[in-house]
Amino acid sequence: MDNNKHCAYLLKLLFSLINETEPPKPDNEIDFGCLYELAKLHDVLNMSYYAIEKLDITIDSALKKNWADKRSQCFHRNLIQTAEFHALCDAFEREGVEFMPLKGLYICELYPSPDYRYMSDLDLLVKDAAKAGEAAKGLGYTAERINFMYDDSYIKPPFMHLELHRDLFRIDSPFYDYYQDAFERAVNSGGSRYDMTPEDSYVYFITHLYKHYCESGTGIRSVMDIYLLDKKHLPKLDRADFDSKLDELGLKLFYEEFSALAEKWFGRGDFECFSDEELYILGSGTFGLTDNKILNRLNQLGEEHFYLKRIFPPPAYMKDIFYPVRKCPPLLPIFYLYRIIRLISPKYRKKVEYELKVLKDNQDKN
Repeated sequence: MDNNKHCAYLLKLLFSLINETEPPKPDNEIDFGCLYELAKLHDVLNMSYYAIEKLDITIDSALKKNWADKRSQCFHRNLIQTAEFHALCDAFEREGVEFMPLKGLYICELYPSPDYRYMSDLDLLVKDAAKAGEAAKGLGYTAERINFMYDDSYIKPPFMHLELHRDLFRIDSPFYDYYQDAFERAVNSGGSRYDMTPEDSYVYFITHLYKHYCESGTGIRSVMDIYLLDKKHLPKLDRADFDSKLDELGLKLFYEEFSALAEKWFGRGDFECFSDEELYILGSGTFGLTDNKILNRLNQLGEEHFYLKRIFPPPAYMKDIFYPVRKCPPLLPIFYLYRIIRLISPKYRKKVEYELKVLKDNQDKN
């Protein structure tokens, strides 16, 4: 089966929705079961069904029902997430929690229908994570993960996932220092709510995209986001300020290349020939693949340093992972030992075995 042909057809369907044109009819080589799995990989099942239902074609009834159900779930999910966001904003205002919304919400509004681009979670930067967590608990959220890396995670049935960020990036990220004064550069929107400037919000999106791209990859949805941000958000920006910030972060070339790809796919509708870079994105799914993450890390570090740093990560990384080390750095050697012992436990052994398998398969190929 020609997977490139299915990728091209899925992109054509999404192109029609973004640009509000009629979706193209498929040729006889398109397998809708394969197309469904590809759309699922990139978290565009809901969006793609809007195009599918416009086509005068016959699809397996069970497959069509699953597709339609996914669209309905995402539509209702979008409504509930929006209501929950406003409820959290109100709760933070009452409790005096200073906060800043991140990413997804304003990007959803750029799509012809906000539920086209559903959010997997709600992300908020907060000054006092403990106080924000208590306010969230008052709305029915329960803590899933606290004091791990740079955010605290809360959940609420049936599907709400809230991330309260203490920082925007890990301590060992090259962008950590730049975003330490995020609140100082933001605009107070009244009360305890802050918002990034339009320029900073787009730069943060690109920085976050770069992180995913380099670690494990990113998918079709990010390219659509860039296309719509360029089309609807970029013309309103102070372009000199925007470019200056990208230059400072070393991301201008990355942005320009991603922007050119977004224009190729969703501006010109050019899907005739995919480069290696495009195939990497098409094969990565929404947030990338574990295999990509392992091999990208190997390529960045080199084989000798890769194994050493997997066993003994940098101290900054250990501070992110283990809260006691953050509070008391002399505990670092003890937690290196703890981490090694933990790796042989059943919970982590499978991850280690999988990583070793990926590395062996890569070595065999080369």
